Amino acid sequence: MRFVTGMILLISFSASAKTVLVKAPEANPIAYQSKIDTQSDFISVIDWYFRIHPSETNKTRLVELLEDAQMKFVSANPKSSTKSFQDIIDLALVDDWKAEHREVFLYASLRLAQLTEDLKERDKFIRIALSHSFKIEPEKDIFPPPLLRRFDEIKGELQTSDLEPMKFRSKWDAVLINGVMCTLESCPSLVISDIPMRVTWLSNQWQTATELRSSKELSREEYQEPSPNKPWIRGSCLKSSVDGFADQDFDAEAYFKDDCKVANKNLELKPMLTTSEGVPLASPSPGHSKTSWLRSPWLWAGVAGAAAVVIWQTNKQGKNDSSTEPSTTYGFRF
Repeated sequence: MRFVTGMILLISFSASAKTVLVKAPEANPIAYQSKIDTQSDFISVIDWYFRIHPSETNKTRLVELLEDAQMKFVSANPKSSTKSFQDIIDLALVDDWKAEHREVFLYASLRLAQLTEDLKERDKFIRIALSHSFKIEPEKDIFPPPLLRRFDEIKGELQTSDLEPMKFRSKWDAVLINGVMCTLESCPSLVISDIPMRVTWLSNQWQTATELRSSKELSREEYQEPSPNKPWIRGSCLKSSVDGFADQDFDAEAYFKDDCKVANKNLELKPMLTTSEGVPLASPSPGHSKTSWLRSPWLWAGVAGAAAVVIWQTNKQGKNDSSTEPSTTYGFRF
């Protein structure tokens, strides 16, 4: 699969390589951004967030689940992989993932659609796959042709919505929808459905907020983004403190104005994720795991180009489709 090699690049990032510049509420946003742009030693809070998400712990967990699911899928009893594929999908909502990880979620969703004999369940898993796909398409040679045709049918039946950028940028610096950035210039086009999506609101001065919302909710006129009410920095240039939750230390500096030189080391910038109602949103710790992607034999097997192919009879809907292509080779290949 394409996503494996892309994952390796993520470990080159270091959350502590630069100093995180944290904007105080009263700081001039233009002056703050100017300091970020002109002094290479600093990164913004948002850039820091991108560097540590998804967390090493969650990435390692994803690799472990994918390995377990795939080993069971290519076994004599492919349906034994169902729980592991479901665990992969559940993991999608506990972090903000990159495109290469969303491809894993699309893959797992379509495997579940392939394994079920319930047509309603099949269509639900296809809608879940579409919620992670954006512009990612399933690989044609590892799924049954009838399933791919149904994927295209549902994709064509569901409406799409081009979200209005200003709707999501009035109070926040950025918003991620299932890990995809919504900028001032443009927002991703969403397939409208009732499938929950992870929506993360980012700011260089306000603590991060995360909600689980469906694209149907996000596209409604009456939808209101959560109000930022917890600044990272409290106090003044002479005496300041940071308000938040963290499980790792890194260098950071509070920014009030250019002539204020107060360095705050080991600022804790990782907030507790909450819903729009302020209820804590449970998620695995984003701390760095000692287990690296590079230590995964499954990953190296993929990088080396090893292929796992299972010959499997088409599922129930495939058998009933008279126009099915003659190929019956479905499996997972790195």
